Amino acid sequence: MAALRNVAVPVSMGSPEFDGMSCGPFLVTNARFPASHTLGKHFHDRAVVGLTLAGEWSSVVGSTRLANSPGMLHIEPAGDSHVNEFGSQGAHVVIVQPDQRDTLLQPFKSVLANAFQISVGFPGLQIAERLQRELCDRDDLTPLAVENLCVDLLVSTSRLQRTRNEPAPAWLLRALDYARARFLERPSLRELGYVAGVSPGHFSREFRRLYGMSAAQYLRRLRLEWAAERLRKPDDPLAEIASAAGFADQSHFTRRFKRQFGVTPAAFRAASRAGI
Repeated sequence: MAALRNVAVPVSMGSPEFDGMSCGPFLVTNARFPASHTLGKHFHDRAVVGLTLAGEWSSVVGSTRLANSPGMLHIEPAGDSHVNEFGSQGAHVVIVQPDQRDTLLQPFKSVLANAFQISVGFPGLQIAERLQRELCDRDDLTPLAVENLCVDLLVSTSRLQRTRNEPAPAWLLRALDYARARFLERPSLRELGYVAGVSPGHFSREFRRLYGMSAAQYLRRLRLEWAAERLRKPDDPLAEIASAAGFADQSHFTRRFKRQFGVTPAAFRAASRAGI
């Protein structure tokens, strides 16, 4: 697609369904983008902090490609030209745009200065979902609630960035290898701590600090990724996959799968069959 005019454009560009509001130093937009859509090269006059709730899409900033799926947070610096490409299911994204001239945002100057992406896990998704609810059901306290949630999101992102490049200790990597080999066997926190050679509490705290999620959330993600591969085999019943992956029933599996991948297991299987 040809590049757009050399002017800043709103983050809702290309979205047929969106809602937004300005709260203090933040512009917040809840937007849904259509499937298989591409937005040519453009830029925004404010930094973009986007948190994907459903679907898949990519933002290409210079030589950096930020591939987004549910639970991923990405940052596009103000003024940086980029291209957006949306997957076969489209995407649902909650977008926060800070006004970096505001003194409240000085502590976040470095995190907003470069293209950046990280998995924020369930805590980040909770913030995005609460922002979405505030936009959909407003009252006189909505502006204050939205501003507080935006600050919470930036604080969480800044802390995750500080630990992102910190090397994990050998004992934690050893436990991760163990978890990846036995995630279907439901290893307990006590068991993972024993493999690591540390107390369960210390293991839990360090795991969350370094990876931005609990060990349970990590194991659940491994199971869902395993289940997605099983879904590519058309003869495997959904109920059997759900049970093997450790979910209480097919309904529980469907809810968790949709939260992770943005589509139901049945829709994922149908797309796989169609070669999408």
